[in-house]
Amino acid sequence: MTDYLLELEKPKVIYATFWLRLFALTVDAILIIVVNRILSYFTIQFGNNVVLIFSTFFFGILYKIILEYKLGATIGKLTFRIRVVNLKLNPPVLKEVLLRNIFGILYSILAYANSLQYYLMNYVNASDPNNGPVLSNMRILGMYIVGVFLILSFIEALYLVSDDRKRSLHDRIAGTLVIKRD
Repeated sequence: MTDYLLELEKPKVIYATFWLRLFALTVDAILIIVVNRILSYFTIQFGNNVVLIFSTFFFGILYKIILEYKLGATIGKLTFRIRVVNLKLNPPVLKEVLLRNIFGILYSILAYANSLQYYLMNYVNASDPNNGPVLSNMRILGMYIVGVFLILSFIEALYLVSDDRKRSLHDRIAGTLVIKRD
């Protein structure tokens, strides 16, 4: 009798599918790109203001962390009625949100460092034969960053489609789930 009562008390959980998560990620990416373009425009207009340069960088990182911590979802996730919860189906704590976004944070740092290199390339004299290896190494580093990101994205997708609770690698690391909202 007790087992039957426990089954009745369990909340019905519907895990967010790969496609729902991909669509939510696409909405978030578009939003981040638009905001970053606006910030970049003002950065150029105000002579590469350091505050605006760092604002552009931090927006992409802080967007997901703050919204998932405060609301349990980003704007993309809210759009598709999905949210992030921990394994007890409670809102995630800050540590879980940070772990959940660790790959995005690392990728953002690497991409920003790579962008700074390309920015600095404007100050390297390309016609100087001594600078050839410097320019070549910057391009190679950029290709490695993109390659690592693509491989990691593929691994994340494999975890997501093969898991019975639709958890990707970063969800497993953080101990989180993405579920459909009621």
